[in-house]
Amino acid sequence: MLEEVGITTEITSGFIQTAYRKDEFEILLSRISKDTGLQEHSHAFSQFGFCFDGSFMFCLEDREERLEAGQYYLLDGDIPHSAKANEEDFYALDFKFLSSETFIRQGVKDYTIDCGSLNKVSICQHSFLSMESNTVFTLEPDSRRQYFLALRQEASIQFNDETHRLTPMHIYRIEAKSPLRIRTFEDGAYLVNYFSV
Repeated sequence: MLEEVGITTEITSGFIQTAYRKDEFEILLSRISKDTGLQEHSHAFSQFGFCFDGSFMFCLEDREERLEAGQYYLLDGDIPHSAKANEEDFYALDFKFLSSETFIRQGVKDYTIDCGSLNKVSICQHSFLSMESNTVFTLEPDSRRQYFLALRQEASIQFNDETHRLTPMHIYRIEAKSPLRIRTFEDGAYLVNYFSV
């Protein structure tokens, strides 16, 4: 029903990352210390990036944008980008996936940033859900869907009648072989729903 997945490594000094990778998608949790950066890079995956604590500068071509906790962006594959922590550490969740859809055009200096609080974002047939305290919902079994949970802080989450204490900077895979009722007791849990065609 619940399995911890992913490998945690120190990428460079001040940059810790937990990663879960499959052929067609990646889920990354990153903790980057203040004044530390992520060098410019690009990849074939489209990317949903979400800042869940702190803030950072997101750099795309000659544009810089400050992302605060609760903000996200969407980025096409093969576009160079980088990030740098500001005056505080930041924590981010990235969901990368292969996609035939285009979110921005190469060379256009615009991308999506939502400055409000994040509840649910749907990207293609995938979705990302921010769960507040006392959220109750049911995951239905579906062989095409995979569910993953990441946390901003330590939290108790109930799966049917079993309560688990989960820790931050870990990625948990949820298996729903039958309808699975989930209840949160604190804010700061994020559900990634990957849909495989």
